[in-house]
Amino acid sequence: MSIELAVQLWKETRNFIHDSHDKKEAAEAAVSVLMENFDAEEIRDAFKWDKKIITAVAEYAGLDEIDADPDEFWDDDY
Repeated sequence: MSIELAVQLWKETRNFIHDSHDKKEAAEAAVSVLMENFDAEEIRDAFKWDKKIITAVAEYAGLDEIDADPDEFWDDDY
């Protein structure tokens, strides 16, 4: 699977997840699968618009900081 396809799948799927806590869990699950195929930086670049994915990448990789500009997020449900 390409990272572009993963981005498209996430964009389409996340709209059906209504509860904020469920979105967080879904992002964590997606990141755990993505980390098997891509490095953290690649995922963070591809999903830079989604704070839940960025946060899940940071947690998965054991990073303290989220290296992203909050103004870039179009996901206002974070």
